[in-house]
Amino acid sequence: MNNTIRLAVLGAGLIGKRHIEHIIDEPQSELYAVVDPSPAGQEVASVHGVRWYPNFAALIATGKPDGVIIATPNQMHVGNGLEAIAAGVPALIEKPIADDIVTGTKLVDAAEKAGVPILTGHHRRHNPMIQRAKAIIDAGRLGQIVAVHGFFWLMKPDDYFDLQWRREIGAGPVLLNLSHDVDLLRYLCGEVEAVQAFQSNAVRNYPVDETTVVILKFANGALGTINVTDTVVAPWRPARTRPTHTPTRLAIRSAARTDRCRCHVSNSGPTRPSGAGGNPSRSRGTSPPIKTHSGFRSSSSAGSSGARKSLWFLDARD
Repeated sequence: MNNTIRLAVLGAGLIGKRHIEHIIDEPQSELYAVVDPSPAGQEVASVHGVRWYPNFAALIATGKPDGVIIATPNQMHVGNGLEAIAAGVPALIEKPIADDIVTGTKLVDAAEKAGVPILTGHHRRHNPMIQRAKAIIDAGRLGQIVAVHGFFWLMKPDDYFDLQWRREIGAGPVLLNLSHDVDLLRYLCGEVEAVQAFQSNAVRNYPVDETTVVILKFANGALGTINVTDTVVAPWRPARTRPTHTPTRLAIRSAARTDRCRCHVSNSGPTRPSGAGGNPSRSRGTSPPIKTHSGFRSSSSAGSSGARKSLWFLDARD
């Protein structure tokens, strides 16, 4: 019995090509077709020796894959998703699943009514470090989570915006990048019940946002802040210029009594020291760093009241 899953990829751009690579590398999956109207998409299909179609309708007219991965521009996600649902084909839809609440709800409702599975591409939940952090939080080792903070900073080069859809409403770092990190905060800290935000496009002046600050209130009472921009000088570069995605740092503050105060989680290489200037802190009231897990470094610190304060840093990449 052949258990190979035949998958078609819609969109042969930056992310679509990465999905294609993973499909080919996975023994239990098979690249069924590439769907992309551009000559570049046709070339990708030719290189991999699979069928090419200019659109989803042409794909379905000749056969039906076991599933599709939708990696088209953001503004096309809902339309492509509805096509897959109408054809009864399960779909993994790259984030964001939609560029507004109304159409996103329409897509989810259609999938539930038709009984067709859809999934959003929030893969970072499956990162072993995130799983480890989730287990530690759920076990109560950090006590009550009272505050969280995340930021995503980088400078996207001018030629990144040569593709018109990246300059239009529905793109921007909130939907393209920060959606991963909002998902991680929800996964680690629970659902969000209230949001306030400010946005700016003061540098490039495209219709889409480039800088956003967000205040979050979680259902469990924790408060959070997020700062995202793709137009500042930062020590990270866009994903397309390096083998892994630009990291986002999340800080989680709790009021627990714990001996794990400062933790930095990174999958980009060796564990980084937790003290200033690259040296582990050895000041009075602070114990030497403790290696707790691959990629983790922690130390303890007691305040004047004697209560231990917990601060975890997660440097999340793909």
